[in-house]
Amino acid sequence: MNLSQFFEHWSIVENPFRDEEARHDAIFARMGISPIPRAESGAEAAPGALPLAMPRMQSMHPDFEKILGDVGQPSTSIVFGEKGSGKTAIRLQLAAKIERHNAASPDRKVFLIPYDDLNAALDHYNSSVSSKKDANPFTEMRLVDHIDAILSNGVSRVLGTLLPGG
Repeated sequence: MNLSQFFEHWSIVENPFRDEEARHDAIFARMGISPIPRAESGAEAAPGALPLAMPRMQSMHPDFEKILGDVGQPSTSIVFGEKGSGKTAIRLQLAAKIERHNAASPDRKVFLIPYDDLNAALDHYNSSVSSKKDANPFTEMRLVDHIDAILSNGVSRVLGTLLPGG
């Protein structure tokens, strides 16, 4: 049985493995973060053709609650994993959960600093600190340099919010 026969056998109308990146995955968006189309009384329709409704139960990574912790007492979480293991999906779900918490508790907001664009941090580090032109920043960058990049990201966002025109 090939993939298309499998999908046809189980009446799967979209390939759930088509997108490699969670932030661009339409199926993930409908299942976990964004409202999803829901057929009334089991009627079939083309993907995206139905009115939107929130899912009854969101699909989460098995370790999501452990990573999230208690939003009322926020702490740091670091997620490592191979490509396709769900890191971006977890980050998007964390952001959505924190956004809902902040909307429900405006006096106890949580500030999320995602640190997932390492290319920008590595480029900045390489251009400002590295002594050798062709040096590999992966071999030279230390934990304190990552902490600086995270703090720079957070401070820039706070200042952008506070300053006029930001």
